[in-house]
Amino acid sequence: MEISKHHEETKSDTDKDFYIWKPDEGTGGGGIELFNRNHQFTEVNRTTPAVLQRYTPNPYLLKGKKVDLRLFFLISQINPTKIYYFKGGLVRSCTADYEISVPSNEWDPYAHLTNITLNQNSPNMDFGENGTVITYKKFLTILQAEGHNIEELENKIVEVCLEVLLSVIPNLMVWRETISPTLNSRCFQVVGLDLLLTSDLKPVFIELND
Repeated sequence: MEISKHHEETKSDTDKDFYIWKPDEGTGGGGIELFNRNHQFTEVNRTTPAVLQRYTPNPYLLKGKKVDLRLFFLISQINPTKIYYFKGGLVRSCTADYEISVPSNEWDPYAHLTNITLNQNSPNMDFGENGTVITYKKFLTILQAEGHNIEELENKIVEVCLEVLLSVIPNLMVWRETISPTLNSRCFQVVGLDLLLTSDLKPVFIELND
């Protein structure tokens, strides 16, 4: 989306509507900004390719901290499409308690970004058995202990992931034809999808990592 379109579509937003700006070439959480339509946006470097997303303000919290999911899929065929789901994903946690009501120019990256490299520098970092990472399986066990239907939840999560993966199949077809046009090509693609859960456990897609 062009920046001008963003301004047009967010005219009715309030100070409670936040956005996250992620540079295309950023690593370790570097360059990421969190702001609302009335703060900081004019200070963001718009010459750098980046992704601008509406920020999900009501994430599920694990012990008061925001978490996200990294799930893995294998695309073994694209025509016909064949996708495998690996159940051994990861759940990454922030190291500071979640807070969204602070002024956007004072936002705490350790409360909003689950990036492992970033949180290793947090004053709250606990280099215990697993640090800020637990297995997806253990996370589902925690949710089940809280009384949630994890089978239903996992079906919803996989459904969201498949919608995303199917949307990129046309691009993969072009890529495959460019580098290996033979029909008997054995190319495959492993991708990691990042998602978070809202406070009512609705899965929200964040980004795809190849």
